[in-house]
Amino acid sequence: MDCLPLILALSLAEGDQLCVYRDSLKHPTVCRGHLVTPRDHLTLGQCVAAQRCTQLFHQDLQVAIATVARLWPEWETYPEAAQEVLVQLAYMLGEPHLKSFHRLRTAVTGHDWRRAAQELQESRLTRRLPKRTCHLIGQLRAIPPP
Repeated sequence: MDCLPLILALSLAEGDQLCVYRDSLKHPTVCRGHLVTPRDHLTLGQCVAAQRCTQLFHQDLQVAIATVARLWPEWETYPEAAQEVLVQLAYMLGEPHLKSFHRLRTAVTGHDWRRAAQELQESRLTRRLPKRTCHLIGQLRAIPPP
């Protein structure tokens, strides 16, 4: 997978907030959508250096890729667009939440990209973040059937 388009897409979608803020679910978040945990030693409103944001982003990206690899062991054989969508979803949701998308996961495993797009479109995630998921749904729909 070519990571540059993925990095650009995530950076654009997440933005780059150097100070800790509350995300749409009211969770403390910083940088490019990094969910603040106690081990980060950050408080609401506290700012971090751009270098730390880059470090957190790359760590979170590696976690997202590992999540996709666990959920779909053959994911690297999927079309590039599908790989990118799956990593973006893992980055946004984390493994526990992505695991709960049972019908989406079944569609992806079956290489049914249109069905995967439909499942994502009908999800609570899309109702909550329609602008964020619209592009991902479009990417899945654009993948030709196998």
